Amino acid sequence: MAPAALTDVVRYDKKTSLPVWFFRPDGSGKPRPTVILTNGSDGQNVDMWTYGVSTALDRGWNALVYDGPGQGQLLSTRGSRPSSTRSCAARRST
Repeated sequence: MAPAALTDVVRYDKKTSLPVWFFRPDGSGKPRPTVILTNGSDGQNVDMWTYGVSTALDRGWNALVYDGPGQGQLLSTRGSRPSSTRSCAARRST
């Protein structure tokens, strides 16, 4: 059974936050490597399960998946413009 993702948002600019999903291989809270995955296209973030999340968890790593600007939820619900360079430098919102 797949672990439940922790969901949050990361501030992108003054008006936009990027949705993120954080997966852990178990509930131990142990520090581990974390892989950050994005599909870099107009595809859905759920595709990242096949392309890396399950493998990361199998190796005991964390995995973070996000929809970048102009991708996934941001494209379909917010009409956000793409700029992946800025999203990779985003900070966690408070």
